[in-house]
Amino acid sequence: MAQQAMGVQKNTLYVGGLAEEVNESILHATFIPFGDIKDVRTPLDQATQKHRSFGIVTFLEKEDGNL
Repeated sequence: MAQQAMGVQKNTLYVGGLAEEVNESILHATFIPFGDIKDVRTPLDQATQKHRSFGIVTFLEKEDGNL
């Protein structure tokens, strides 16, 4: 409730449990049917240079993030 009063928009999704084969292109293709996407990230583990089994999808509109 306090977040709404301050105007905080939740247009970012955390997507966990990703298989090693999943990349940013696959994540983008999976979520684009729900709305326009601003950004997709799969943070890398610095030691292995593989993603850390999660991704972040940011939509342009907060309504699109309400899946």
